[in-house]
Amino acid sequence: MRAAGAGAEARKVMGMAVFSGMMIATVLGVCLIPVLFVMVETLTGERRLTRRQPGGAPTGGTEKGGH
Repeated sequence: MRAAGAGAEARKVMGMAVFSGMMIATVLGVCLIPVLFVMVETLTGERRLTRRQPGGAPTGGTEKGGH
């Protein structure tokens, strides 16, 4: 059923604005923002924090051997 009343055209325009806004927000949220995070991390040269073992020593380090 198609609307043909007094406010039908305004509702169509508003619906298209909401729909296109949601599509743009989805594209930004799913694609662009993660890409920007990776770019910023690469450009700044920051490393991710290393996880620590329960004893307090970092894992994945360059330490060899035991203690």
